[in-house]
Amino acid sequence: MAASYSSRLAWSLWVLALLLLPGVILQISLNWAGPTDIPFTVGFVAVQLGAATAGVIISSRIPGNAVGWIFLAMGLLLELLFAVGAYAELGIDMGYGSHLPGSGIAAWVGSWIFIPAAFGLPMFLLLLFPDGRFISRRWRLAGWVLGITVVFAAAAKAFVPGRIQPGLENPLAPGGVAGEVFQVLDSVTDALALPAFALAVAGLAVRLWKSRGVERQQLKRFAYSAALVGAGLGTSILLPGGLAADLAFLLGLLALAGLPVAA
Repeated sequence: MAASYSSRLAWSLWVLALLLLPGVILQISLNWAGPTDIPFTVGFVAVQLGAATAGVIISSRIPGNAVGWIFLAMGLLLELLFAVGAYAELGIDMGYGSHLPGSGIAAWVGSWIFIPAAFGLPMFLLLLFPDGRFISRRWRLAGWVLGITVVFAAAAKAFVPGRIQPGLENPLAPGGVAGEVFQVLDSVTDALALPAFALAVAGLAVRLWKSRGVERQQLKRFAYSAALVGAGLGTSILLPGGLAADLAFLLGLLALAGLPVAA
């Protein structure tokens, strides 16, 4: 009964992911720069739909494995990020705010939802792949630390005072001392982002070192894809821009799209 419910839930979430795809395409089209954007469009769609599809396959077959649900949640949240971004851009940046109720809230959601979508869930994927369990009790504690860090980081982005989109200040940011607290929290969690991700990578390395047989082969493929993601996206951030940065970003994006396949 529980397995049947989990399977129905997983497939329902996958259908929701399909329904959000037009929002992804709309967001990309609003910032379309020409034919050179085609590979990036394909890459973004592949990442989001690939993660959701891998998630539904794993979750429907092995509902007790957290990896499947993480993939599914990643696909959904990334698509939601693009969808609310498109809605906010139509309602605010293009001057149609009065015709699109809630566009300010959509922009607010987009200002913080990328934290769990692009950082929190991928870190837990590194810690839990492939069986959905922590390596040991110590690594479970590390998972709690990462989880708390992600929650505080998302809360900081959600309530820090300042502009969240051109022409829009954060509508839910508190003033006074509370606003200053969120500014400090935002700075602290930004500084913790790299160490937190390094901890998740260390967890994957330890699991690979301890693994044997089929699991070791799974982890090798996964680690190779994850390394390409890190190399591509990291290089694109370090480069000053231009063709080389775009190519590095595209490499990281395509490797990210291949991550569910490696799983």
